[in-house]
Amino acid sequence: TVGDTVYRYMCTELSAKRMTPMVADIHARTLEESNGLLAHPGEEFTYVLAGTVELHTEFYEPLLLEAGACVYFDSTMRHTYLAPSGTPGKILCVCSVDTTTAPHGTSRTQEK
Repeated sequence: TVGDTVYRYMCTELSAKRMTPMVADIHARTLEESNGLLAHPGEEFTYVLAGTVELHTEFYEPLLLEAGACVYFDSTMRHTYLAPSGTPGKILCVCSVDTTTAPHGTSRTQEK
């Protein structure tokens, strides 16, 4: 959960994956209603399944995305999604995973 947004993780049975697919319902209408702009390692692909979603980032003007639209960006740039119309939007979001660390902080690279 991030602010009012609940992310449902998909395909959780596969361990050590390089992508994290999620579906989320976006409820926040303003930055104040969200958790603000957040960042995480990797890249992010988002496809709007339903409604209208607005992507806010720290470097660019807000981007309005209608159902069927998509965006791909560097997720180390702080960002958040809003539903400016007041009607929740639904997104499919796929984030890449940092491949230098495995879950629980263990390294994936072998020591030499």
